[in-house]
Amino acid sequence: MVIEPFQLNAFNDNGINISTTAVIADTDPVPTEKIFVVEHISGVFVVGQNDIPDAIWAYDDTNRQNIYLPIHFASRPLNFGGTFGVGKYHQFGSPVTMYVQSPLKLHIRGDANSAGRISAYFVGRLESTT
Repeated sequence: MVIEPFQLNAFNDNGINISTTAVIADTDPVPTEKIFVVEHISGVFVVGQNDIPDAIWAYDDTNRQNIYLPIHFASRPLNFGGTFGVGKYHQFGSPVTMYVQSPLKLHIRGDANSAGRISAYFVGRLESTT
């Protein structure tokens, strides 16, 4: 068996002039005739300076695989401008096990009183379905 390392990324910025309580980012689809075995997820979630993340979780298009991710630390306050103003990056990540078959996508969602942007890295390997 040949191990084929693989990674998908997701990013979404709600914008500095939008006030929202959730931000969701999507990956590209898993390559044709492959299963993506996700082994680790990490990233950052930006929330308002005086807020904390309520939850950060990853899921696939079927919504049968939901992985809640722990937060490790927050950055110093940073000015993002606009009506969003000052916020902090909250770094998250954990080893996981997810099996995502082509052509499904992965999603990352962060909830907080003021959700600004989220970016995530899904790392693992591809296995053939044929």
